[in-house]
Amino acid sequence: MRRFFKLHSWRWPACCWAAVLLSACGGGQSSTPVASQPHTSATSSRVTPQESDALLLKAAGLNSAELAQAAEQSNRNKSTARAVKAAVLGGPATVYRFFNAQTAAHFYTASEAERDAVLASSPQFRLEGPAFIVSSVPGAGLNPVHRFFNTQTGVHFYTISEDERAMIQTSLPQFSYDGIAYYASKVPGAQTIPLYRHYNIARGFHFYTSRSSERDSVINGLPQYRYEGIGYYVFTMLTLPHTGMTALQCFEAGLSPAAVNCSSARTIQFNSEQDGHRVAFNPMSYSEVPMAGGGTYPRTSCIRDDVTGLVWEGKEAAGPRSGGNVYTNYDDTTQPQKDGFPGPNVNPTLAEINAANNTVGYVGYVNGIALCGFTDWRLPTSDELHGVMDYSRTRPAVKLNTDWFVNAPSAPWAYHWTSDSGYAFPSIAWYVDFESGNISTINRYRELRLRLVRDGR
Repeated sequence: MRRFFKLHSWRWPACCWAAVLLSACGGGQSSTPVASQPHTSATSSRVTPQESDALLLKAAGLNSAELAQAAEQSNRNKSTARAVKAAVLGGPATVYRFFNAQTAAHFYTASEAERDAVLASSPQFRLEGPAFIVSSVPGAGLNPVHRFFNTQTGVHFYTISEDERAMIQTSLPQFSYDGIAYYASKVPGAQTIPLYRHYNIARGFHFYTSRSSERDSVINGLPQYRYEGIGYYVFTMLTLPHTGMTALQCFEAGLSPAAVNCSSARTIQFNSEQDGHRVAFNPMSYSEVPMAGGGTYPRTSCIRDDVTGLVWEGKEAAGPRSGGNVYTNYDDTTQPQKDGFPGPNVNPTLAEINAANNTVGYVGYVNGIALCGFTDWRLPTSDELHGVMDYSRTRPAVKLNTDWFVNAPSAPWAYHWTSDSGYAFPSIAWYVDFESGNISTINRYRELRLRLVRDGR
């Protein structure tokens, strides 16, 4: 499986971290517009706040029980998580998060039309950005998420539990049912994350977050919140390519280590979540980078990863950007990164750092010639470089699609530098080996291959 790497990041506004605002956090989500825009008024109810708290506590237990039952059923039927992976591909939708200055709560919507309507006509709502991914269409392994509007608090409430939905409709008349908001999962699957649920006892509404760090901040620092566990499972914002394994490259338990057809009953019995079973999930795909005046750049200059959006440096057969060239990786004149044999390591000079056969100097050279019209080329992270590794290719072939990554170095020396340092050990850095598929550390004075990258989105 891929290791997750940060292709998209979101810095949450201070309102989500400051106790003065988190003390009033609440939330809801919507998808296909079940309401033209968030409700802002509140009306009276026949149920007292104390009665509501008791009923909502009981309702939360119904949601937890339903998720536990779904997990038990999923363990008996291991195809459930695989169905979740495939289902979301039919209609992924981004959920956007707002802060409501009037109610001091949060509002979430996966409807772009509703998002735009809120921005245009509700100045009390401040858009905080994308939060997570859901499905806008039903599918195997997915369940409807129901949206309610609490007329007492003016805040939306969401549940994936049918039992909780029924109880709220029966026992809490202040909750107005808006309908199905979107679709999510009751069980974890590939690229899913938990959506955590908190109840603000003082204000009578819920707060939802998919960030474990935010969940922990609420649990540890805000006693007015009752943590209710996982509400349901949504999809991560991170985009990862498939590993490249084909539908003919699965494995069976206790038999030959050779890869076999993934449709074999024995492969499914062994593990129905093998990469060969999910070839349709973010398949590796590349394209040529368009030129400003028309046409495209040659693959020896640059190519685009269609899944991640990253633009990768192409390699030439010879010259300064040859795929066969090797480089040291010095980047700090104050650290002992250079080999001092037979003594200890020594500090590199600035000239050695800026040399054409060192990573820093090479980055400067490529940006200086504005390769493909760009001047923001950099070393890739280990996760980014790992993302282009094609595991369908076995030794002695390098694990790269050489139709796109032309002039790639051949085995056995296919180590590539990354931007990841050795942390407590400044003399080492991380590398990716495109022959074995390994990721490890090595001394910076070693001479390895190099392929630069830039952010394309």
